[in-house]
Amino acid sequence: MKLFYGNIFVVLLAIPLLLAPLWIESSYDTVSLWLTPPSQKGLRAANIALERAGEITEQDLSRVYAVQELLTVIEQNLDVPGNPYKALRTLQETEGRLRALQDMITGLREYEGNSEQYALVLQHASIRIDLILQEIEFAKEKTRAKIE
Repeated sequence: MKLFYGNIFVVLLAIPLLLAPLWIESSYDTVSLWLTPPSQKGLRAANIALERAGEITEQDLSRVYAVQELLTVIEQNLDVPGNPYKALRTLQETEGRLRALQDMITGLREYEGNSEQYALVLQHASIRIDLILQEIEFAKEKTRAKIE
């Protein structure tokens, strides 16, 4: 009898999790970013943001907001500690991921059927990516100065 109630309990717990896959993915991303070393956090967040952007469908604001949260993580982790050569390589890889993300966002913005709110959210994400790319250039210059 306990097994029966245990199975019912597991099924009842599983239903909300199955109905909210983005919530689960975001929670997993948060935990994995928390466990990521500081030197790799920005790059890891850029990889996840690129993956989330690939999953965006028409008018899917929740995934765009998830990408925006990851942009915040990238922005906060541009000062890569450790070996300057590794830091420079990490910044270059992060920059490449952000440029690919920018291309995806630009493709979504060019769609004619976007609502005004969706277009504004995409425009905001695009502007943030541009600003982060400028910050990466500055961080790369600082890192190159450390090398010399």
